[in-house]
Amino acid sequence: MGENVAMNPERFAALADAYGAQIARWPDAERAAAAAIAETAQGKEILRRADKLDALLDSHRVAPPSANLRAQVLRQATEKFKKKRVVRWRIGLAGVGFAGVIVGMIMATLLAPSVYFSLSHNTPGAETTAFGDIASGSMSLEEED
Repeated sequence: MGENVAMNPERFAALADAYGAQIARWPDAERAAAAAIAETAQGKEILRRADKLDALLDSHRVAPPSANLRAQVLRQATEKFKKKRVVRWRIGLAGVGFAGVIVGMIMATLLAPSVYFSLSHNTPGAETTAFGDIASGSMSLEEED
């Protein structure tokens, strides 16, 4: 980032604002040029202001969460976990059902008797159906008198 930009007081101030008063925290490529400017009166003033900001930021303390907030976060997390668990259960159940349908279709295809059906009346065995031989005459649609 700083390899192509020459160090000047404005750049030095921007880096001090971004990385603080300790030049050791700055990017390696910027440190040598920054050390030279840090020795000037303007550089010292910039680092003094950055040091004040660093001290102010370091003094800030975050209050611990209240018991109310902690309970609310735990309750919401538990509710979301339960909802996800129910959704995952339903998706799993649907997947198992779908797999059962697929396996049933495959088994029906593999285990069904292979009967050759001919649509030609000249072919021997054309009277054969999946239910048996209809040429035997045992079943007749016409009533006998």
